[in-house]
Amino acid sequence: IFATGMLLVFGHNLLDPIAVQGSSVQAMAWYTLHQPNSVFVDGDLINFVYPILPWIGLMALGYVFGTLYKEDVPPEQRRQWLLGIGIAATLFFVLLRAFNAYGEPREWDVHTSPLFTLLSFLNTTKYPPSLHFLLMTMGPALVFLALIERIGNRLPTPVIVFGRVPFFFYVLHLYVIHFLAMLLLVYEGGEWSEYIISARNLTSGRLSDFGLSLGAVYMIWVAVTVLLYPLCRWYQRYREKNLSKWWLSYL
Repeated sequence: IFATGMLLVFGHNLLDPIAVQGSSVQAMAWYTLHQPNSVFVDGDLINFVYPILPWIGLMALGYVFGTLYKEDVPPEQRRQWLLGIGIAATLFFVLLRAFNAYGEPREWDVHTSPLFTLLSFLNTTKYPPSLHFLLMTMGPALVFLALIERIGNRLPTPVIVFGRVPFFFYVLHLYVIHFLAMLLLVYEGGEWSEYIISARNLTSGRLSDFGLSLGAVYMIWVAVTVLLYPLCRWYQRYREKNLSKWWLSYL
């Protein structure tokens, strides 16, 4: 599993030069594996947003990484591994990115503003996640885990709850936010049906000016998080009381 994860995470960018077009079965299989794209099939729009190869690699490494949290692993040893891997990944990202080396299709540029130069440096590809993106995000995350190792059991309860049921929260929040957006559309005089995801609605352009300010978006983010906390807490307890139901571990 470790070898598979390393091969996919560090090797999938070798496939970047392979680009296909069209809506054939072979083309859509490739979009699913590595190349984001949008195609029309019999008038319906299909978006391939999350190519799975690099994500499978990251999940495989995460599965192996879980062995560091087995009961027989001393906390100090775990902290050293977390810190070592995290620092190494972060430094490797800086090295590769500084020379626009392998692992990222989008090169960075020097701008007149240091801030925009930094933003360009950090502007790595997420869909599919490039090697640079994974090193840039996972490295600091592992360092953070090492730093909070001694206080991990004393984190606020909401942090623990969301951390134990992340996929449940992710799926749930998509529908809640979409429903709220439909309500806002009706409040502004629009038709709720326009927010039903379809090729016709997505390409009509009628919702191009629909939305809220960034500040309002943050307020809704906080409100939705608070709103979904009781459900996430309930699901966490339900799953802990039903360990025999293996399928619960996938949500």
